This record gives sequence, structure tokens and C-alpha cells, in this order.
Amino acid sequence: MIMCALLSSCAQTTKTNTGAPAPDQKPNLIDQELRSNSQQLLDEIRSLADLRRNSQESMIANTGNGRNKISAKFSGLDKNIGKFDCNCDLKVALQAIAVNLNWEMNRVYEVGRKPAMGVPVEVKLREQPLALALEQIDVQVGHFVDIRIDPNFKTILISYKTLSTSREAHK
Repeated sequence: MIMCALLSSCAQTTKTNTGAPAPDQKPNLIDQELRSNSQQLLDEIRSLADLRRNSQESMIANTGNGRNKISAKFSGLDKNIGKFDCNCDLKVALQAIAVNLNWEMNRVYEVGRKPAMGVPVEVKLREQPLALALEQIDVQVGHFVDIRIDPNFKTILISYKTLSTSREAHK
């Protein structure tokens, strides 16, 4: 019984803000302050989005279409070779490049999980530098393979990445 009286008294209490303006009158100071603060926050979000977009555009412009360019920093990659046609597995293509660099073809190593069907690549060069062959390979399989060439040890390392990770995660 006491519980019912207590609940009914709570349900009947209706207190309103007597200082609040009527809905048809102009908004109070709190509403105006909220509106100005929310507008400032929206402006900040827009400026941050613009900064993020500009930094991404400059990063893409610096790397040239989002990928790093292969440069001929050691002798051999700038050498023009006569005819180079290879429609084969990635390791075989890199072994052919190693032979053209006068390196041992057994110095091409693979690390990681190679796909079961292999990694087919197609490289065609006609009196063009050997660096172009590496660029062609990078375009075809660069999204899941890292190729590292070490001229000091005359080795080529093929690192297979998992397909779920991004290219930037392996840099």
C-alpha cells in the first residue's frame, strides 16, 4: 500500500523549467552556444578531412601512382639486353635476370608461403634495360611479393606475403 502511494506520487510530479522560453519564442543562450560549438566542430572535421586528403594526394604524387619506382642504383640494371621473353614462374624469371647480371642462378631465394599453382609472370623486353623487367614483374605480382636484390652478395630474395595484409605493412 505504501509502495503504491509512493509510485503514484512520483508519477504525478511534473516540474518544468520555468526559466525556459516558450517554444514559439527565440532560443535561449544554451541553444545558441550549442549551435555555434557544433558549427565549429563541423568546420574542424572538414578541415581535418581536407588535410588528410591533401596528404594522401601528395604521398601518391611523390611515389608516382602509389608505387615506388625501381631505380638502377647498381651496375647491370641499366644494361640493355637483346631479347628477353619469359612467360614462366616468378623464380625462373628472376633466375634469368640473375644470369643476365652475371650472377649465379642458384642465388635466388624464396621465403614465405608460395601459392600452390606458382606465380606466373610474363616479361618481354626488346633492347630495353633490365630494370624494366623488374618493373613489369612488380606490376604483375607486386601486391603479394616483395623482391629484394642485394648487389653486394649478388642475391635475389623473393618474400611471399599473405594476401590479407596490405603492401604498406611490409615496408
